[in-house]
Amino acid sequence: MEGEPVWSRDFGDMHTRNEFGEGSSPTLVDDKIVIPWDHEGPSHLFCLNAETGETLWDIPRDEPTCWATPLIVTLDDGSKQVAMNGQNAARGYDLTSGKELWKCGGQTMRPVASAVSDDGLVLIGSGFRGSFLGCFDLTGSGDIERTPHVHWTVSRNTP
Repeated sequence: MEGEPVWSRDFGDMHTRNEFGEGSSPTLVDDKIVIPWDHEGPSHLFCLNAETGETLWDIPRDEPTCWATPLIVTLDDGSKQVAMNGQNAARGYDLTSGKELWKCGGQTMRPVASAVSDDGLVLIGSGFRGSFLGCFDLTGSGDIERTPHVHWTVSRNTP
C-alpha cells in the first residue's frame, strides 16, 4: 500500500472488561467518522471530520465496555441518526450535533451485537446474563422505554 498518513489521533488506552480487548469499529459516513469509546474508564462517542481528524463532537456516555459498532440510519426527512448499543441503554444521536435524541433501557451485560436497521426500524440487542432484543422506530425522543416507539422486545435466545 502506498501513500502517507494525512492525520492520526490517539485517544489513549482503552481498558476493557475482563481484558477481552477492543471489538467496536469506527463508522465512516459522508465526511464524518463516528468512533465509539466505551470502556472501563470515561466513555465517549466521538465524531471526527474524516478529512482533517478534527473533533466535530464528543459526547460523554455513562456506559462500561461495549463491543458494538455504531450504525448510521438515514430517516425519511434526510436527517441521519447514530444508533448505538450500550449496557445501560440503546441510544440514538443526531449525526450533525451529537445530541442524544432517544434512549431505551433493558439491555444486558456485555453488549456485543451492533444495531441493524430496515424500513425505518432499528434492532438492538444483547445476550449475556440475560437476553434482550428490541425493535425501535427512530421518531421518539427522551426515554422511549414502554412507549409505542418500542415496537417489540424479546427476552430470550438473543445474540
